Amino acid sequence: MATQAPAGPRAGERIFLVDGNNLVHRLFHATPPSFAPADGTTPINAVVAWTRRMRALRLRYDPHYLVPIFDGPGDNWRRELYPEYKAKRRPSPAELDSQWEPIWRVSEALGLSPVRQASLEADDLLGAYTEAAVAAQLEVVVVSNDKDLMQLIRGPDRGPGSVRQLNPFSGRSFGPAQVEAKFGVPPALLADLLALAGDSTDNIPGVPGIGPKIAASLIRDWGDLAGVLANASLVRQTKRSQSLLRNADSARLSRKLVALRSDRPLPRALADIPRWTPSRRALDAFFGELGFASFELALDGFQPRE
Repeated sequence: MATQAPAGPRAGERIFLVDGNNLVHRLFHATPPSFAPADGTTPINAVVAWTRRMRALRLRYDPHYLVPIFDGPGDNWRRELYPEYKAKRRPSPAELDSQWEPIWRVSEALGLSPVRQASLEADDLLGAYTEAAVAAQLEVVVVSNDKDLMQLIRGPDRGPGSVRQLNPFSGRSFGPAQVEAKFGVPPALLADLLALAGDSTDNIPGVPGIGPKIAASLIRDWGDLAGVLANASLVRQTKRSQSLLRNADSARLSRKLVALRSDRPLPRALADIPRWTPSRRALDAFFGELGFASFELALDGFQPRE
Protein backbone atom coordinates (compact mmCIF):
# COMPACT_ATOMS: atom_id res chain seq x y z
CA MET A 1 0.00 0.00 0.00
CA ALA A 2 1.36 3.42 -0.96
CA THR A 3 2.24 5.74 1.90
CA GLN A 4 0.39 9.05 1.84
CA ALA A 5 2.71 12.08 1.75
CA PRO A 6 2.56 14.18 4.93
CA ALA A 7 0.42 17.30 4.71
CA GLY A 8 2.04 20.71 4.78
CA PRO A 9 5.65 21.81 4.49
CA ARG A 10 8.41 19.51 5.71
CA ALA A 11 11.70 20.39 7.39
CA GLY A 12 14.32 21.60 4.93
CA GLU A 13 11.85 22.73 2.28
CA ARG A 14 11.96 26.32 1.06
CA ILE A 15 9.12 28.78 1.55
CA PHE A 16 8.91 32.25 0.02
CA LEU A 17 6.88 34.81 2.00
CA VAL A 18 5.98 37.71 -0.29
CA ASP A 19 5.38 41.25 0.99
CA GLY A 20 2.32 41.65 -1.20
CA ASN A 21 1.40 45.31 -0.74
CA ASN A 22 4.98 46.50 -1.08
CA LEU A 23 5.52 44.54 -4.28
CA VAL A 24 2.18 45.46 -5.86
CA HIS A 25 2.72 49.19 -5.27
CA ARG A 26 6.18 49.03 -6.79
CA LEU A 27 4.96 47.09 -9.82
CA PHE A 28 1.98 49.39 -10.36
CA HIS A 29 4.15 52.51 -10.48
CA ALA A 30 6.81 50.81 -12.63
CA THR A 31 4.40 49.50 -15.28
CA PRO A 32 2.67 51.61 -17.95
CA PRO A 33 -1.15 51.77 -17.73
CA SER A 34 -2.94 48.97 -19.57
CA PHE A 35 -6.53 47.84 -19.79
CA ALA A 36 -8.46 44.61 -20.21
CA PRO A 37 -9.25 43.86 -23.88
CA ALA A 38 -12.73 42.71 -22.82
CA ASP A 39 -13.89 46.28 -22.18
CA GLY A 40 -10.90 48.55 -22.80
CA THR A 41 -11.42 50.38 -19.51
CA THR A 42 -10.54 47.99 -16.65
CA PRO A 43 -6.98 48.71 -15.39
CA ILE A 44 -4.84 45.56 -15.32
CA ASN A 45 -1.21 46.73 -15.33
CA ALA A 46 -0.60 45.68 -11.70
CA VAL A 47 -2.43 42.38 -12.20
CA VAL A 48 -0.31 41.45 -15.20
CA ALA A 49 2.93 42.69 -13.63
CA TRP A 50 2.20 40.71 -10.44
CA THR A 51 1.59 37.55 -12.47
CA ARG A 52 4.80 38.06 -14.39
CA ARG A 53 6.75 38.54 -11.15
CA MET A 54 5.33 35.39 -9.58
CA ARG A 55 6.20 33.43 -12.70
CA ALA A 56 9.73 34.89 -12.65
CA LEU A 57 10.20 33.84 -9.02
CA ARG A 58 9.10 30.32 -9.86
CA LEU A 59 11.31 30.01 -12.92
CA ARG A 60 14.40 31.40 -11.20
CA TYR A 61 14.12 30.01 -7.67
CA ASP A 62 11.49 27.23 -7.81
CA PRO A 63 10.44 27.45 -4.13
CA HIS A 64 8.40 24.59 -2.72
CA TYR A 65 5.89 27.07 -1.26
CA LEU A 66 5.07 30.73 -1.86
CA VAL A 67 2.65 32.74 0.29
CA PRO A 68 1.57 36.25 -0.81
CA ILE A 69 0.80 38.25 2.35
CA PHE A 70 -1.31 41.42 2.20
CA ASP A 71 -2.51 44.17 4.53
CA GLY A 72 -5.88 43.41 6.06
CA PRO A 73 -8.85 45.80 5.82
CA GLY A 74 -9.54 48.31 8.59
CA ASP A 75 -7.38 50.49 10.80
CA ASN A 76 -4.41 48.71 12.33
CA TRP A 77 -3.07 48.82 15.88
CA ARG A 78 -0.15 51.08 14.92
CA ARG A 79 -2.48 53.85 13.79
CA GLU A 80 -4.52 53.46 16.96
CA LEU A 81 -1.32 53.80 18.99
CA TYR A 82 0.01 56.72 16.91
CA PRO A 83 -2.54 58.42 14.61
CA GLU A 84 0.27 60.08 12.62
CA TYR A 85 1.61 56.69 11.52
CA LYS A 86 2.03 56.75 7.70
CA ALA A 87 -0.01 59.97 7.68
CA LYS A 88 2.20 61.63 5.05
CA ARG A 89 1.64 58.97 2.42
CA ARG A 90 -0.44 59.87 -0.60
CA PRO A 91 -3.78 58.08 -1.01
CA SER A 92 -3.67 55.00 -3.21
CA PRO A 93 -4.82 55.81 -6.77
CA ALA A 94 -8.20 54.47 -7.85
CA GLU A 95 -6.53 52.69 -10.78
CA LEU A 96 -4.66 50.54 -8.26
CA ASP A 97 -7.48 50.13 -5.75
CA SER A 98 -9.60 48.39 -8.38
CA GLN A 99 -6.88 45.77 -8.95
CA TRP A 100 -6.52 44.32 -5.44
CA GLU A 101 -9.38 41.85 -5.84
CA PRO A 102 -8.19 40.51 -9.22
CA ILE A 103 -4.63 40.27 -7.85
CA TRP A 104 -6.00 38.03 -5.09
CA ARG A 105 -7.88 35.96 -7.68
CA VAL A 106 -4.94 35.56 -10.03
CA SER A 107 -2.80 34.52 -7.07
CA GLU A 108 -5.24 31.69 -6.43
CA ALA A 109 -5.22 30.83 -10.14
CA LEU A 110 -1.43 30.59 -9.88
CA GLY A 111 -1.91 27.88 -7.25
CA LEU A 112 -0.96 30.16 -4.35
CA SER A 113 -2.66 30.73 -1.00
CA PRO A 114 -2.78 34.51 -0.39
CA VAL A 115 -3.46 35.55 3.20
CA ARG A 116 -4.51 38.65 5.11
CA GLN A 117 -6.03 39.45 8.49
CA ALA A 118 -8.43 42.28 9.31
CA SER A 119 -6.80 45.27 11.03
CA LEU A 120 -3.33 43.77 10.67
CA GLU A 121 -0.50 44.92 8.42
CA ALA A 122 1.30 42.48 6.19
CA ASP A 123 4.53 43.12 8.12
CA ASP A 124 3.13 41.49 11.26
CA LEU A 125 1.75 38.52 9.34
CA LEU A 126 5.10 38.13 7.60
CA GLY A 127 6.66 37.98 11.04
CA ALA A 128 4.12 35.44 12.28
CA TYR A 129 4.59 33.15 9.27
CA THR A 130 8.36 33.51 9.54
CA GLU A 131 8.30 32.34 13.17
CA ALA A 132 6.04 29.41 12.30
CA ALA A 133 8.25 28.43 9.36
CA VAL A 134 11.44 28.64 11.43
CA ALA A 135 9.83 26.48 14.12
CA ALA A 136 9.04 23.94 11.38
CA GLN A 137 12.69 24.08 10.25
CA LEU A 138 11.91 25.46 6.81
CA GLU A 139 14.28 27.62 4.79
CA VAL A 140 12.57 31.02 4.74
CA VAL A 141 12.96 33.72 2.10
CA VAL A 142 11.14 37.02 2.68
CA VAL A 143 10.52 38.63 -0.71
CA SER A 144 10.62 42.40 -0.16
CA ASN A 145 12.80 45.49 -0.38
CA ASP A 146 11.46 46.86 2.94
CA LYS A 147 14.22 47.39 5.49
CA ASP A 148 11.77 46.96 8.39
CA LEU A 149 11.46 43.27 7.53
CA MET A 150 15.20 42.75 7.80
CA GLN A 151 14.74 42.36 11.56
CA LEU A 152 13.37 38.88 10.72
CA ILE A 153 16.66 37.73 9.19
CA ARG A 154 18.68 35.14 11.09
CA GLY A 155 21.34 32.51 10.54
CA PRO A 156 22.45 30.13 9.29
CA ASP A 157 22.81 31.80 5.91
CA ARG A 158 20.82 29.04 4.21
CA GLY A 159 19.15 25.77 5.05
CA PRO A 160 16.62 24.69 7.70
CA GLY A 161 15.72 27.43 10.17
CA SER A 162 17.39 30.21 8.18
CA VAL A 163 15.72 33.48 7.19
CA ARG A 164 17.03 35.80 4.51
CA GLN A 165 15.49 38.59 2.48
CA LEU A 166 15.34 38.72 -1.30
CA ASN A 167 14.92 42.01 -3.15
CA PRO A 168 12.65 40.99 -6.06
CA PHE A 169 13.88 43.86 -8.24
CA SER A 170 17.65 43.73 -7.82
CA GLY A 171 17.83 40.03 -7.00
CA ARG A 172 20.10 40.83 -4.06
CA SER A 173 19.87 38.50 -1.07
CA PHE A 174 20.41 39.66 2.52
CA GLY A 175 21.52 37.42 5.36
CA PRO A 176 22.70 38.42 8.84
CA ALA A 177 26.15 39.49 7.63
CA GLN A 178 24.73 41.71 4.87
CA VAL A 179 22.35 43.42 7.31
CA GLU A 180 25.15 44.18 9.76
CA ALA A 181 27.36 45.48 6.95
CA LYS A 182 24.57 47.79 5.75
CA PHE A 183 23.30 49.12 9.09
CA GLY A 184 26.12 48.51 11.56
CA VAL A 185 23.98 46.33 13.83
CA PRO A 186 22.72 42.73 13.57
CA PRO A 187 19.09 42.07 12.54
CA ALA A 188 18.01 41.52 16.16
CA LEU A 189 18.91 45.16 16.95
CA LEU A 190 17.52 46.74 13.78
CA ALA A 191 14.27 47.77 15.49
CA ASP A 192 16.32 49.57 18.15
CA LEU A 193 18.26 51.42 15.45
CA LEU A 194 15.07 52.44 13.64
CA ALA A 195 13.53 53.57 16.93
CA LEU A 196 16.41 56.02 17.40
CA ALA A 197 16.79 57.11 13.77
CA GLY A 198 13.09 57.25 12.91
CA ASP A 199 11.66 56.64 9.46
CA SER A 200 10.22 59.47 7.36
CA THR A 201 8.51 57.01 5.00
CA ASP A 202 6.27 55.65 7.76
CA ASN A 203 6.36 58.90 9.78
CA ILE A 204 8.15 57.22 12.70
CA PRO A 205 9.42 60.12 14.88
CA GLY A 206 12.59 58.64 16.39
CA VAL A 207 15.00 61.04 18.13
CA PRO A 208 15.81 64.38 16.43
CA GLY A 209 19.44 64.65 15.40
CA ILE A 210 20.01 60.89 15.46
CA GLY A 211 20.50 59.27 12.06
CA PRO A 212 21.14 55.61 11.25
CA LYS A 213 24.94 55.81 11.57
CA ILE A 214 24.84 57.61 14.91
CA ALA A 215 22.13 55.23 16.13
CA ALA A 216 24.31 52.24 15.23
CA SER A 217 27.27 53.77 17.06
CA LEU A 218 25.20 54.39 20.18
CA ILE A 219 23.85 50.85 20.15
CA ARG A 220 27.36 49.43 19.79
CA ASP A 221 28.41 51.54 22.79
CA TRP A 222 25.46 50.76 25.05
CA GLY A 223 24.09 47.44 23.82
CA ASP A 224 20.52 48.25 22.79
CA LEU A 225 17.86 50.96 22.92
CA ALA A 226 17.25 50.51 26.64
CA GLY A 227 20.98 50.84 27.29
CA VAL A 228 21.26 53.96 25.16
CA LEU A 229 18.37 55.67 26.94
CA ALA A 230 19.60 54.61 30.38
CA ASN A 231 23.01 56.13 29.65
CA ALA A 232 21.84 59.17 27.66
CA SER A 233 23.36 61.58 30.17
CA LEU A 234 26.78 59.96 29.59
CA VAL A 235 26.78 60.51 25.82
CA ARG A 236 29.67 62.87 25.11
CA GLN A 237 28.09 65.19 22.56
CA THR A 238 25.92 67.61 24.56
CA LYS A 239 23.22 68.19 21.92
CA ARG A 240 22.95 64.47 21.24
CA SER A 241 22.70 63.69 24.95
CA GLN A 242 20.02 66.33 25.47
CA SER A 243 18.01 65.11 22.49
CA LEU A 244 18.07 61.56 23.84
CA LEU A 245 16.96 62.72 27.27
CA ARG A 246 14.17 64.91 25.91
CA ASN A 247 12.89 62.38 23.39
CA ALA A 248 13.20 59.12 25.31
CA ASP A 249 9.43 58.57 25.19
CA SER A 250 9.45 59.21 21.44
CA ALA A 251 12.15 56.55 21.02
CA ARG A 252 10.16 54.05 23.09
CA LEU A 253 7.02 54.77 21.05
CA SER A 254 8.99 54.42 17.83
CA ARG A 255 10.33 51.06 19.03
CA LYS A 256 6.76 49.81 19.49
CA LEU A 257 5.82 51.02 16.01
CA VAL A 258 8.74 49.47 14.13
CA ALA A 259 8.84 46.16 16.00
CA LEU A 260 6.92 43.31 14.36
CA ARG A 261 4.16 41.57 16.28
CA SER A 262 5.14 38.09 15.22
CA ASP A 263 2.88 36.45 17.81
CA ARG A 264 -0.27 37.11 15.77
CA PRO A 265 -2.44 34.04 14.96
CA LEU A 266 -2.11 32.72 11.42
CA PRO A 267 -5.22 33.15 9.24
CA ARG A 268 -4.20 29.93 7.51
CA ALA A 269 -2.16 27.31 9.32
CA LEU A 270 1.26 26.59 7.91
CA ALA A 271 0.29 22.92 7.64
CA ASP A 272 -2.57 23.91 5.30
CA ILE A 273 -0.35 25.74 2.79
CA PRO A 274 -0.20 23.59 -0.37
CA ARG A 275 2.89 23.09 -2.48
CA TRP A 276 3.07 25.57 -5.33
CA THR A 277 1.45 23.88 -8.30
CA PRO A 278 0.16 26.39 -10.87
CA SER A 279 -2.92 25.50 -12.90
CA ARG A 280 -2.77 26.32 -16.60
CA ARG A 281 -6.53 25.89 -16.85
CA ALA A 282 -7.21 28.31 -13.98
CA LEU A 283 -4.83 30.92 -15.40
CA ASP A 284 -6.34 30.72 -18.88
CA ALA A 285 -9.83 31.02 -17.37
CA PHE A 286 -8.88 34.08 -15.33
CA PHE A 287 -7.25 35.93 -18.20
CA GLY A 288 -10.03 34.77 -20.52
CA GLU A 289 -12.44 36.83 -18.42
CA LEU A 290 -10.27 39.86 -19.16
CA GLY A 291 -10.41 39.18 -22.89
CA PHE A 292 -7.14 37.31 -23.52
CA ALA A 293 -6.94 34.05 -25.47
CA SER A 294 -4.36 32.67 -23.00
CA PHE A 295 -2.38 33.78 -20.00
CA GLU A 296 0.85 33.91 -22.06
CA LEU A 297 -0.72 36.46 -24.39
CA ALA A 298 -1.75 38.51 -21.36
CA LEU A 299 1.83 38.63 -20.10
CA ASP A 300 3.41 39.56 -23.44
CA GLY A 301 4.05 43.25 -23.89
CA PHE A 302 3.60 44.31 -20.26
CA GLN A 303 7.19 44.91 -19.20
CA PRO A 304 7.75 46.81 -15.92
CA ARG A 305 10.14 49.76 -16.07
CA GLU A 306 12.84 49.03 -13.48
